[in-house]
Amino acid sequence: MRHGRIGRTLGGSALLAFLALPVLAPVTSKADTAPTPSGSAKAAALQVTLSPQALVNIALPPSLTSLLAQLPCNVGTVAANALTNTTTVSLDASSNDGVLNSGATDFVSGEATSEALGVDLQGIDGLVTGVENVLNGDLSCLTGNSSTALPVNVQTLLTPLTSALQGVVTPLHSVLGQLSATVNINKSAHVTLDQNPLLMDLLDLSTPLGDLNLGPYDAVAVSQAGAQKYGITTGPQLEAHNSTTNIAIGASLPLGSVSSLGNLTDLFQNLTTTLQGDLSSITSQLGLLNPGGGALPTTSVVQTVCTTLGGLLGGATTTCSTLTPATGVSALTPQLTALQGSLTSLLNGLPALQNVLGALPKSIDLLGLITTGGETSSVLTQPQNGGVHSIASTVIPDLKVLEVMGTPLLELKGLSSSAEAFVNGVDTSAPKGTVSFLELDILGHAIVIPGLGTNQTITVPTPLGDVTVVIGVGTPQTINNTPTRKTEAADALHVAVINGDANGKSPIALLGGAGGTVVDVLVAGSQVDDAMTAVAAVPQTSVQATSTNLPSTGMVGPLGFAVVVVLGLAAAGLRFAARRSGRAAGSASDLPID
Repeated sequence: MRHGRIGRTLGGSALLAFLALPVLAPVTSKADTAPTPSGSAKAAALQVTLSPQALVNIALPPSLTSLLAQLPCNVGTVAANALTNTTTVSLDASSNDGVLNSGATDFVSGEATSEALGVDLQGIDGLVTGVENVLNGDLSCLTGNSSTALPVNVQTLLTPLTSALQGVVTPLHSVLGQLSATVNINKSAHVTLDQNPLLMDLLDLSTPLGDLNLGPYDAVAVSQAGAQKYGITTGPQLEAHNSTTNIAIGASLPLGSVSSLGNLTDLFQNLTTTLQGDLSSITSQLGLLNPGGGALPTTSVVQTVCTTLGGLLGGATTTCSTLTPATGVSALTPQLTALQGSLTSLLNGLPALQNVLGALPKSIDLLGLITTGGETSSVLTQPQNGGVHSIASTVIPDLKVLEVMGTPLLELKGLSSSAEAFVNGVDTSAPKGTVSFLELDILGHAIVIPGLGTNQTITVPTPLGDVTVVIGVGTPQTINNTPTRKTEAADALHVAVINGDANGKSPIALLGGAGGTVVDVLVAGSQVDDAMTAVAAVPQTSVQATSTNLPSTGMVGPLGFAVVVVLGLAAAGLRFAARRSGRAAGSASDLPID
């Protein structure tokens, strides 16, 4: 019997896609002489997706992001290209599936997966390079990326400016230099039948995102022989479990020497005056080379212009004495014109750069992006009484997302779900499912939830502006209920927070433009599927569980784009501090399911 794995990593896929349930016909074959039961269970605690536009606006004042957008070099175009991917964090998912022998006493194939953490920061590494170059003193974009050397007097004045800019980003180098290597972090344990069970203890990782402390989490898939081999006294089973005591995502990234930038006023003024003087000289030289009326300049004039250009650049660009009027015009005019363009571009870009530097804060703050603790997800499938028994559960006591002026934009409390089924061909008891949900707060204000299995879209006015909250509250669903197959799905909640009211007006400025999905959260989903004739395991699809489909509003779409210059720095500072409670020594199959 073919046994296919379901969803090894969460990555950027939706939590509900992880729990998507293929309702398939039992697998049969002419060669089958007796039914071969199968069982599967899945539990996924949390997936949070954050809008890059909101991250930028929370990290730095909107007035500063507006100034950043005014920098030259097509920064805005780079932003649109780089920010097509959002920041996604997935936490605590467990799954198993397997096929038993015809007597339903032992497994003949199976697997178990515990996925502790998945972080997806795709796209951020691409924009960081441009950010670092501008703030690290690479002013080539301000000069139009011309290969023409700048005048010596201009280079002399740019040296202290470059040094000051480098001082600003020095504290970020250790983060930015390694970010591209860790834009995706996935920590999981996966075993197939009778592989050595995996029990991952506390795992400390040092990354550009901060320290990640994961575990314990485990995965066990054993037959009767495997249970004896590995000393698992509870017999054949497919089990996975993980738990989180605390995780806090967010950081404050200090910028170095910001206060010293206020002392650059005189330098900018001297640089402006020097650029204006050089441009005046270049304009005069171009006029001497091109007297008008089709006439050529004299040899003396050509040599004077050549010497003047060499003086600006700190050395002759060609042998002036060999130039004739005709060759002088053809050789010197392009050089002067290119230099004129570079200096004009730099002169025009200096005010924007000076405005940005004058408005830089002492740090880039992204505190309280995601705070949560106490999560668990557990799955267990075992042979039992001539059949198969599966149970799945997930619990999230409290979740806070995206702190805005000291208060979480979204807080969820008391979320849990469970699903349980037993099938042996004669038992008629129904599969069971539970969903619980205590409270949903928006910026500290509790939102009334009508009940389980409900969908609603409401506008929440706040002192900072309006947000629209799209809520789908799940309810246990019995999909199959016969003596030969029982399937139960229970998904707690799906919430999307959209900036602005239902008409896209009165948005919260700190969260970006109106109509953008700021936060998308999928939490607490469980499902089981047991059958007396094996059901084929198939790859995951994008099909969502029906109990928490969001109502259609026309507002939930791609998350908004943002200014390039900030998000790379902001996302580089995501800091994970996950402290997970250890499990007592003993059987790897013990599940904390009430």
